[in-house]
Amino acid sequence: FRISNTIHQKSGLYKIPLTFAELQQLNIDEIRSLAKQQRSVETLPISEIEPIDTLQEIWNEITTRSTFAETSNKKMNAEDDSQLFAPAREGERNQTAIRLTGILIKRGLDEKLAIEVMNLWNSNNKPPLPARELETLVSGAFKRYKEETAKKNFEIFDIAAGLNEYAKFAQQRESDRIRFGFYKLDDALRGINRGETLCLIGKTAVGKSAFLQNIGFNYAKESGQPVLFFSMEMPITSVIERSLQMEHQITGYEAERTFKKNPTESKQLGNKLIDSLSNFFTITESGMDLERIKAYVQHAEQNVYKQPTGLLMIDYLGLVKSRGKDLYEQVSRVAREIKDLAKELNVPIIFLSQTTKQNNDYSELTIGSARDSGAVDEASDFVLGLWKDSEFERENEDNNHEFIHLIVGLLKNRRGKAGKFKLTMNKKSLQFSEPSPFADDVPQPAEKENYKVSDFLENDSEDFPI
Repeated sequence: FRISNTIHQKSGLYKIPLTFAELQQLNIDEIRSLAKQQRSVETLPISEIEPIDTLQEIWNEITTRSTFAETSNKKMNAEDDSQLFAPAREGERNQTAIRLTGILIKRGLDEKLAIEVMNLWNSNNKPPLPARELETLVSGAFKRYKEETAKKNFEIFDIAAGLNEYAKFAQQRESDRIRFGFYKLDDALRGINRGETLCLIGKTAVGKSAFLQNIGFNYAKESGQPVLFFSMEMPITSVIERSLQMEHQITGYEAERTFKKNPTESKQLGNKLIDSLSNFFTITESGMDLERIKAYVQHAEQNVYKQPTGLLMIDYLGLVKSRGKDLYEQVSRVAREIKDLAKELNVPIIFLSQTTKQNNDYSELTIGSARDSGAVDEASDFVLGLWKDSEFERENEDNNHEFIHLIVGLLKNRRGKAGKFKLTMNKKSLQFSEPSPFADDVPQPAEKENYKVSDFLENDSEDFPI
């Protein structure tokens, strides 16, 4: 075996590590080009790596054979299995066949190929085992191996072991839990952990995408962890315009006009956005499946921000491609596989889903309101619904409509209570806020930035101290 980043004397190329995404996407010439120089790929720290039982057994077998060779002063080539698969004496054929089949299983051969190899071995025996008997021995070895493997896959905790796991869970860093930046909702959810999924459902144009972007911004600023946003519906220009609105509390029209007519001010707006959201990354490729999303995450972790992803967001479920005879089956498959993806990548995932057609902007949503699939709520650890506050609209008909008043329904919560929470969205800036903790029924808009002293002096009142 060649050690990583050592050079091959004849070809002049290095042995280099490749990511799984590169293995999928690069052709042989592109790989050769990479191998012209040494290369490193970020890997898991050794503290997170555990031995694999089957590989450990193979290692033990090889080291035992090597030790025996040294003590007996016999030269043995580790890659030469001619002695290992030597013919067996009569009376030892059955046990030898079972032992050799075990070695083939550990080396990854399937049952059909193992039978072919064992038939070659058997042809050298004198006399050979009957073909039917040999096939029964090999099949029996595979059956026992599967049974033993199944036993190893059963993880049963007693109370003491469970408490150890819970202590680790309770002591994890706060930055590893997703907080939305809305105190009542965060208090009920107690944070979204790595490997968990949350689905946000709502009607088109009710504010789902803006709410998702608010969550991503809040978490990115608070935690400093990388946030990866898959915007499969909006182009990057729309994402950036919304980002400028939220960060600077301006309208989209104002953002576009500034960038068109005032280069100096637009540079200032852009620089502030870069400074506050340098760890927020957007992908706008359309028509992706979950394998493509997975490849993007792995590429970003290895080559872009070079650390684990803190939060993954998908806008939205219905645009993720999948196999299935109809839309219902496709969406159901994606909803279930998103949970598997979250666990495999060890990242929390928040994704959006449309509601069923019978719901309008003011309909109170329920656990089964997700469109095109009943699997959405089943596969998600948490489900939120977003709809307009009809009661507020009725009581405030003369409202200037500067804000959209919304209800967030916590419809599914694996860690406790459900409930409803009031939010307001500033139509100008697309910023979300919630009622003050000191005045539960009064929606508080986001604080105004860059107050001037004159704003207070003009009031000439003790209510506005400087």
